[in-house]
Amino acid sequence: MDVFQTIKILDSGQGRILLMASLQASLIFYDYRAVENNVWALKDFCFSPLCSVLLFAFLMLMVRPVLDKKGLK
Repeated sequence: MDVFQTIKILDSGQGRILLMASLQASLIFYDYRAVENNVWALKDFCFSPLCSVLLFAFLMLMVRPVLDKKGLK
């Protein structure tokens, strides 16, 4: 495809892993700063739809390299 080289780098291989890991880390850091040690807010967040989506994204980030190595695409 005729797209910029930076988009190709961020969309495949190590670039994709780096991009997803940095996004996940920034979301975790934001959540940590936003909660400010409030236990009730943390409990509410753990059962929220946002937490489910973040957990799913994290699991997909961890599973994808394993599936790529086995050739299951």
